[in-house]
This record gives sequence, C-alpha cells and structure tokens, in this order.
Amino acid sequence: MALKITQAFDGKVPFFTLVGEINEETNILEPLVVSGVPEIRINCKGVRRINSIGVKTWVQLFSNLRNKGVELKFVECSPALVQQANLFPNFLMGRELVSFYGPFLCSDCDKESEYLFTPSEISLKGYRVTDQKCAFCGGKAEFDDVPEDYFHFLNRNA
Repeated sequence: MALKITQAFDGKVPFFTLVGEINEETNILEPLVVSGVPEIRINCKGVRRINSIGVKTWVQLFSNLRNKGVELKFVECSPALVQQANLFPNFLMGRELVSFYGPFLCSDCDKESEYLFTPSEISLKGYRVTDQKCAFCGGKAEFDDVPEDYFHFLNRNA
C-alpha cells in the first residue's frame, strides 16, 4: 500500500498523518516540507511497514528539517516505527516522541491489538506494561514482545 499523506493544521502547526508503507517508491520529501514553521507534528499510527530505503529517506528528511530549526513531534508511532527506532538511534530524532503503540495479544480470542503509551508513562513503570482489556472479547491482552527489547529506544532517548 502506497504511503498516503494528509495535512491539517492545529492552530498554526502543520499536522501530517501518514498511512501505508514507506519504501523506495515513497516520496515524503515534498509534502512534509513547510517553510517558515517552527513545529511540525507527524501522526504515524497508520505506518505499517518501512524498508531500508524508507528508513534512509525518513532520517534524511527529518534530520534536514531539524537542522533548519523545525521542532518535530512524532505522535502515535506504530510498532513498525518503534522497531526501526530500536535499530537506528537517530530515527525519532531524540526526545521528540509524544506517543507510540505497543503490540498486545489476547490470551482468550488470540486477536492482536495495539495500545497507546507515552514515553514517560512507560519509564515511570520501569519499562513494564500491564495487561490490557481486549478490545474484541474483553479478555486479557498481554504485551506481545519482550519489554526490554521493545522499549530499548526509550532508554537511548531519555
């Protein structure tokens, strides 16, 4: 699925929503370049996959914007982006992560779901998460990854 980018404004702050895959066919450079703004917010909930060329494009774009003095705020980062943040130290540009999703699996209905967290919420809990109520059946949804591995990027950006 090609990447779809939509833009809205929260006051004077551009707010972009990304949905789809970031790969060699993705051109995220043009739509996200907004001149003269001090801050850009990027909602990444809908990013399901990013390959190595997509990572390179991502890092170049956001490094360039940050070097121009633009404050970047990443909101609702998907597990696919968390995975990349764990592999590449500069992927989320430091402390500019507002929120991210963690993967859960219900022990009753075996359905996967994602729950939203903030970095401070996870760090206050010692990088641990509690079971969640399954959105599908009401059963117990357990964190579906190794917390030390999944939250590694938070330790690096603290």
